[in-house]
Amino acid sequence: MMDAEQFKDALQQCLEGTASPVARKAVVQVARSSPELRRIVAQSYAFDAMLKGLRHNADAFVGTALDTITHPEKQEELAKKFSRAVRRRKARNRRLL
Repeated sequence: MMDAEQFKDALQQCLEGTASPVARKAVVQVARSSPELRRIVAQSYAFDAMLKGLRHNADAFVGTALDTITHPEKQEELAKKFSRAVRRRKARNRRLL
């Protein structure tokens, strides 16, 4: 049985595509047995998908995240700015299709 840290490490390997078939199977089995671990899987995959979508602008994303940590009073303003940027990008991508 995996502890939480081993689970997170194995899940990260799954996201990176480096997990062995045995590790992938273990992650699935452990996640199916725990609502909390299923929540971690959902959050990890959502975050991974978001980052992959931002790969062309990852530095800006990291900059916004660091600004939020540095200036917590600006968190709402920065979140709105980020949300607007994501909506613009999605609209631009739809037009390209």
